[in-house]
Amino acid sequence: QLIYKIILQEMVSLFPFDLGAIFIYKKNRLEYAAGIASTGNEKPLRRYRDYFIKHKRSYELNVHDGAVPTAFIHNDLFFFEDVEKIKDLPMSQKDQDTVKALGSMKALLLAPLLKNNKPIGVLVLTSLDKKVSIKPGDLKTIRSLCDFIGSAITNAELYTLVKKQQSELKIVNKKLKELSITDGLTELFNHTHFIKVFNREFKRAQRYQESLSLLMIDIDDFKKINDRYGHLVGDTVLYEISSLCKNNLREADSIGRYGGEEFIILLPQTDLEGAKVFAERLRKLIKELRFSPGDQKPFSVTISTGVMAFSDNNMENAEQLIEIADCCLYRAKRTGKDKVVAKGCDNCKFLETSTR
Repeated sequence: QLIYKIILQEMVSLFPFDLGAIFIYKKNRLEYAAGIASTGNEKPLRRYRDYFIKHKRSYELNVHDGAVPTAFIHNDLFFFEDVEKIKDLPMSQKDQDTVKALGSMKALLLAPLLKNNKPIGVLVLTSLDKKVSIKPGDLKTIRSLCDFIGSAITNAELYTLVKKQQSELKIVNKKLKELSITDGLTELFNHTHFIKVFNREFKRAQRYQESLSLLMIDIDDFKKINDRYGHLVGDTVLYEISSLCKNNLREADSIGRYGGEEFIILLPQTDLEGAKVFAERLRKLIKELRFSPGDQKPFSVTISTGVMAFSDNNMENAEQLIEIADCCLYRAKRTGKDKVVAKGCDNCKFLETSTR
């Protein structure tokens, strides 16, 4: 639209016409693309434009359909100083309707827009109530300009198409990236990507001496759910719990599916006590969930959670934090399930320096 309006603005300013319009060839028809008016002639242009847009009018590629397709088919420029005196002008019903829409028409110029000597559209310039005299040299200039305009429009359309394809490609690439880092069932980070995020956050916490907490979560007796209700119900349980956890995180937090029915949550700038409070809240929320497998009795699930925090450079690498949190999770499972444990088993060699 912008390139059309720029072209028409220049043509109306260079030559003594009141209105300008461009019709572009699409699907065996010539469709109205844009129009512009000189100062004071906006209303006639609006009526002209409405005739084509509101009524969805266009020209068929047939000389009997009007002057515009005639110029396109013959690939020739037509100029009439006084339309009323030209008896052989092919005035179709559409042409007559457009004249009515304009209110009047005195002079008319029709010029095909070319790309590699082939028409791609038609430029229409008209004067409403005055004759227009154009020298043969000016007509030649207009013809040359139309060659240039045709190329410019084609290039602009190609540019628009390329930009659109680039935009669509960016969307596809973004989606592919999301798929590459996301677990297909739970829509959480997959194991590989979560570890990358975790290592980055761990290094940042070390550098700036900030707290960083980790939660290891396991759904209790998940195998029994699959065995009793089937894997589809099991998948629903995984998805609902994942969504609940995700919806209760801050923007800076991260969650991933660690494997099977096990999830892992990273809480930057959160100490051990804050992480325990958050873990306990999640445990209660998940326990309140109800699952209704068809016509069977609704059931609920519980989770066990191991919690560990990094602070004051008390460990060398991120793997140690995962090991201690996993150790805490094991203790929670071994001592009754449905609980949060922030102190691991006795043989965890990092435990004494990490939790005291």
